[in-house]
Amino acid sequence: MGTRIASWIPVAALGLIFLTSCARLQQYRTEDGPAPYVPQARSHAIIEQGPNYSVGYVEMDDQGWLYQRHQIDTVTNWIGSKLDGTNHLLLVTFIHGWKHNASGGDSNVAMFHTVLHNISGMEEFLAHKAGRQPRQVVGVYVGWRGLSLQYDPWKEFTFWDRKNSAEQVGHGGLIELLSELEKIRDRDNAALLPSPDGRPVYRTRMVTVGHSFGADVLYAAVSPALIERMVKNTDATGAAGPPKSLGDLVILINPAFEASRFQTLHELGESKAFPLGKDCTLAVFSSSNDVPNRCFFPIGRHLSELFDKYHTPAERRANLTALGFYEPFITHSLLLTNLNARALEAAASTNENVNLQTQRAAAERVAELKTHPPPGDDGTYGFLHTLLTRRPGCSARDPVFVVAVDQRIIASHDAIDSWVFVRFLTEFVSLFSQGG
Repeated sequence: MGTRIASWIPVAALGLIFLTSCARLQQYRTEDGPAPYVPQARSHAIIEQGPNYSVGYVEMDDQGWLYQRHQIDTVTNWIGSKLDGTNHLLLVTFIHGWKHNASGGDSNVAMFHTVLHNISGMEEFLAHKAGRQPRQVVGVYVGWRGLSLQYDPWKEFTFWDRKNSAEQVGHGGLIELLSELEKIRDRDNAALLPSPDGRPVYRTRMVTVGHSFGADVLYAAVSPALIERMVKNTDATGAAGPPKSLGDLVILINPAFEASRFQTLHELGESKAFPLGKDCTLAVFSSSNDVPNRCFFPIGRHLSELFDKYHTPAERRANLTALGFYEPFITHSLLLTNLNARALEAAASTNENVNLQTQRAAAERVAELKTHPPPGDDGTYGFLHTLLTRRPGCSARDPVFVVAVDQRIIASHDAIDSWVFVRFLTEFVSLFSQGG
């Protein structure tokens, strides 16, 4: 009897460790604020103020339900109050991924603040160059329980469980939030008249970004609307119009979902008669060194599709492969062109003047690409430290970009906060979001 009890002790101990490592299902942002952003602080503010931007937080549980209606109302009312007919916004929404949440100490929270600071700097330089007022940069951070187990190595085994939760979250309150934000954008822009001198009107813009399972959350929420808008791209006379995104641009980074779910958008982008231009409805960026998506993802898909049937081998392969690694859907490559970028990254992290200099140089490059874009059939864009190229055989009219990213730019699944990629992303958003 004693031997039997002793044999169960390691199992019981293992179970106890597993249970105590579970991350609670909880809302982190409970204080109305607004409060100043303090890096590494354990803030509970629903609204935080950065030096040249602000952030609101909206959180959801594992079923996609809002924790509190007060939270989403606080954020949307606060954003709406910033518009007075003369001030316009750059609205950037971010849905975090695996092993993250909305707590004050989360590394994705810190990264989002860094990105917004960079976008604001880019906007100020571009506005100065264009002789206009800079738009206010406003971020919305969407929190969910991407971190379900707190300690290594246990949290590495939550990959497939969190994938299931991500798709559930995408069908809940996020749809309401994005619809409210698009309504704010549309309401502000509807009141604007064309400039009498023919200069472009700088309107409120809305960009939405998801990473990892956050990209899965986002895609589950927006794909039906994107498909509908791509189908309805003609006017009353039947003439093809520019593609329409949700807001102005949707971005997925290292998305952790199967390529088969992307097939309809891929075919529409390739087959519809969109006019030539820089408008992009959806951009996908996947690191070539994304080990979880390249290695773990197919294992999980093999286990979950045992009883599925397919009418072609390609369909089965697409259902087993993460989107960023399914070659038939990849349209572009992103390459590193400045081998000194890492040294600049180190200098910019400690010297604000260096950071401002690179922001100014990036803004100058974007301004040049706006006024002198490549020819319509040339999909090559040279940014400050990177080169975006369209792959042979891909349509120049396709507004859906699926980009294979050099691992020197995004080193791994979670390394999306690299200075080089953040710099590229601010350039890409400034150039390719609809209306620029």
